[in-house]
Amino acid sequence: MGHRDYDDAVLVTIPATTDAVQAALYYYAPRGWPVLALHSGTSAGGCTCGSPDCNSPGKHPRTAHGLRDATTNAETIRELWARWPDANLGIATGAVSGLVVLDMDPRHGGEDSLDELVRRIGPLPETPEVLTGGAGRHIYFAHPGSGQVIRNATTLGGLPGLDLRGDGGYVVAPPSVHGSGRRYEWESSSHPDDVTLAPFPSGLSNLVAARAARRQVSGSDAERIPEGERNATLTSLAGTMQRRGMSPAATKAALIAENAARCNPPLTEAEVCAIVESVARYTSAVSIPVPPWGVSSDERLAGLFSTARELSAEAPATAPYIVNGLLARGALTELAGKVKSSGKTTFALALVRAVTSGRLFAGLSTTRTGVVYLTEQGSSSLLPALHRAGLAGDPPSAVEN
Repeated sequence: MGHRDYDDAVLVTIPATTDAVQAALYYYAPRGWPVLALHSGTSAGGCTCGSPDCNSPGKHPRTAHGLRDATTNAETIRELWARWPDANLGIATGAVSGLVVLDMDPRHGGEDSLDELVRRIGPLPETPEVLTGGAGRHIYFAHPGSGQVIRNATTLGGLPGLDLRGDGGYVVAPPSVHGSGRRYEWESSSHPDDVTLAPFPSGLSNLVAARAARRQVSGSDAERIPEGERNATLTSLAGTMQRRGMSPAATKAALIAENAARCNPPLTEAEVCAIVESVARYTSAVSIPVPPWGVSSDERLAGLFSTARELSAEAPATAPYIVNGLLARGALTELAGKVKSSGKTTFALALVRAVTSGRLFAGLSTTRTGVVYLTEQGSSSLLPALHRAGLAGDPPSAVEN
């Protein structure tokens, strides 16, 4: 196969090659999957980065700007592998490539965690999959797009050995060499030439939303919930999830995961279910308007807020003033001043006097109406103020305290 720019190529089938640059040029880049050159492992079990403390041998970027150097440009790809012929190959995930990848690592209990994930959210759809060389699996899904952000996550849903690679992430791709000496390979029955990328499962989307809700409430991914705070924290999380549009069933699955991962000790599953049911009854009773998932930011705000144009269209041409030009009916007017001896009470009671009698107030016409005057002021200081305002002798219909 000659080296030609992928822009002119018609080949999209992955070549039977162990050459990373060939895979990048003639398979990944034409699909719109940006690639990056990664370090490779050494025969001594180290990494070509040369650091004796490298905790990710053969998996981190070689270039100075890391993920920001991911590219689909044929010339740049050739230059990278001309400089580092033994470089492993990475693919950027997220909206930039249209990919989200579920990473199962058996070294951290990923196989059991994947079984538990399926128990919670149901079977995963048929979709392309990579065997990592370390007995792990990379399960590829289509990024939902539409402005939705799928963040990278470790221990997804509180399940060890299950990570998610989305926006701002990348995965090591075939034909890279794993630290075990085996290559990353496309699983034969789940090859992207034969299997279409499945949409990002709603069950995984719910776990991502639950993680975001948890971070909003706690501000931390790793914060443990001690005994005595478990019910209150989980109730707050459940409320946030349901206000964001998650169903009770999805909230239950996410809350069970949070309980197992963070509560010390965890509540029973029955207790978690009771929390979800209680929150569901409450949110249903108060009918909180929640926009659907997947809509744009502008659409989410519609119905929750009004624009200035909408408000002006609803407002009457002439405001119904109680005190002309000063105090409008149905509006909130604030009188502010120092705590003591600034004249607020004197001003307010003079206003009450004018409104309840229909007299002018500071030369402004008024519309006569009743007034409810609420105050924390004690009677010893209030009564003299009422006398000074000429209100102490008014009939009850004029002033109500």
